[in-house]
Amino acid sequence: MSCKMLQIIPDGRAVRTRGELDQRLRLAIERIIRDASFDEAFILEDVAHVPGYNRQFEDWCGDISGRYVGALGLCSTYTNQDCAQLHRVARAIPQYQRTTGLVGTDQAEDVVNFPVAWGQGRLLLGLLEYHSIYPSEEILACACQLGDYYVRTLPFWSEAGVRRQQSYICYTQALEGIVALYQATRQDDYLVTARRIAEMVPQDVGGEESELSSPFSYPGRHSHGYMCSLLGMLALYQETGMRGAQPLTGSR
Repeated sequence: MSCKMLQIIPDGRAVRTRGELDQRLRLAIERIIRDASFDEAFILEDVAHVPGYNRQFEDWCGDISGRYVGALGLCSTYTNQDCAQLHRVARAIPQYQRTTGLVGTDQAEDVVNFPVAWGQGRLLLGLLEYHSIYPSEEILACACQLGDYYVRTLPFWSEAGVRRQQSYICYTQALEGIVALYQATRQDDYLVTARRIAEMVPQDVGGEESELSSPFSYPGRHSHGYMCSLLGMLALYQETGMRGAQPLTGSR
């Protein structure tokens, strides 16, 4: 039996596909680039909060803007397209960062707000995905300040009463971005924080053990958040496993 080594593909430049899959991928990317509704004002609203501009779900602070710069940044290497709007949006994001490190919100560090927690986690990962393709000291500095927020507030978010809430998965999904931040900086504080968050990923996928927190009183965990948390755990294991660390189980 032959043993194949894990191949790590750095970005889309090394990926090539054919036929319908290639066509659909290119059409999806083209739609994002050419769709007039995805203009800078729309994308940035979840961090800019422009008075009088009302966009649905803008309270999920950093969600769309983070996913946009991350996904389009990575996909641009597949199609070899350089999207000017992508770079304008990415460069605009740091101007909305607050002294806490959070982007687009003045929320205090001892406040539980799951929409904000979700959006900031997606934003952190998106910034680092963009930075991995288009290195930027400004973008990395923004990501580091946001990462420092997670380091400082880890004791607060580790409290049992917070962890029991059903939407806690909105916090643990930030693990993906924190692992990526450690990989970009090699700062041990980020690795320590990532390991701790991985240990706190809820084991009750259906949410049976959690306390329902209004307005998120739906049954079960948020599947997207749970999958993102698991992807973060895999990235952490891949990173620490190379150095002989024990795999994390996510146990509470």
